[in-house]
Amino acid sequence: MNIRFIYEYANLIERALSFGYKYSFTFDYIEKSLANNLYVQNIEKDNLVLPPKVDSDFIDEIYENSNHDKEDVPVYAECLWAAEAYLRIQSRTKLTFEAIFLILPLSQMYNYFPIYHEMDFEKIISVFLEEFRKKSVFASFLNRYKVSLKEISKYTRICYSTLVSLKSRKRDIKKLNVETTYKIANLLNIRIESLAELEII
Repeated sequence: MNIRFIYEYANLIERALSFGYKYSFTFDYIEKSLANNLYVQNIEKDNLVLPPKVDSDFIDEIYENSNHDKEDVPVYAECLWAAEAYLRIQSRTKLTFEAIFLILPLSQMYNYFPIYHEMDFEKIISVFLEEFRKKSVFASFLNRYKVSLKEISKYTRICYSTLVSLKSRKRDIKKLNVETTYKIANLLNIRIESLAELEII
């Protein structure tokens, strides 16, 4: 794992988290704003080996329609810790932030802060992996968005038994053709990359 510039990236993500924390934005809004940002999506690809470069103000990019004052936002310790924790989880797992937030939501990460913030980050990574092993990413998205396998089968024309095997990890979702996976992602309104599973389970 090469994460040469993790502290610079953590400071950047912390700014967005602290801004949302200060103004009491919903966790769902913060997660979606971060996960849908193109700069954050590029972090998923480069493994933090290049220094962060943001052409415009990062908070403006994340919260495009916010009229809140962006000056004098304090650094909240739980936000800084959560930023680095999420970056380390992403670097280790190669999952999208969209999937990571699904498995370990921001609200839960902040709850873990008093317990784990003085420990090595390996501990929170282990906590994440333990949650990840409980059910597939596909199953987690189904639960989050209250979509049934019958609905997906009807919409995508994928055999119901195939969907059952994908949900239970008996079949690898990465082995579906791209068009079929796209249909599933489109119905759930998520990125196709977010359905990918880890190799390490």
